[in-house]
Amino acid sequence: MKRVAIISACLAFASASLPVADAAGRSVITAEQVAAALSRRGMPVTIDQLTLLSNAVANTDSPELEVKSIKRLDDRRAAVRLECASSEQCLPFMVALRLDQGQIEFPESTIDNRPKSIAVHNGSKATLHLEGTHIHIALIVICLENGSIGQTIRVTSLDRHKVYTARVASDELLEGAL
Repeated sequence: MKRVAIISACLAFASASLPVADAAGRSVITAEQVAAALSRRGMPVTIDQLTLLSNAVANTDSPELEVKSIKRLDDRRAAVRLECASSEQCLPFMVALRLDQGQIEFPESTIDNRPKSIAVHNGSKATLHLEGTHIHIALIVICLENGSIGQTIRVTSLDRHKVYTARVASDELLEGAL
């Protein structure tokens, strides 16, 4: 039991001392950036009202964050789903929001602006057509994100060794360039 306590303490210390950016050039998304994104959507909040539920990272210092949806949990709490404007910059993430007395109403534009018709789903297989100057390749891939027609998503090869960026053309059909 003592060994478990020591290991837990070491892990807590190590996670608290992690750098803001890792060796791969990723930067941690801060509560200030999330608060700014919510303010742009008509819901000014302070960083004290936010709880980041995970360590969200981006491949740039200042990603353009978009509020995708806000779901009211009760009178005093809400869950906020955010994404980077470009799916290559970061993965979607969730934030808990504590509502103050004066913030009971949500702006209509932030209630739910997720795509209404998803053409490909996370984890599903699809056909990726890669086009080059003199070459056309068709691959079966696994989607790493949900995507609507016209949206750019990330997909991976069946063996999960290669990640591609592709545009959703239709149900189960993606397009990419070489």
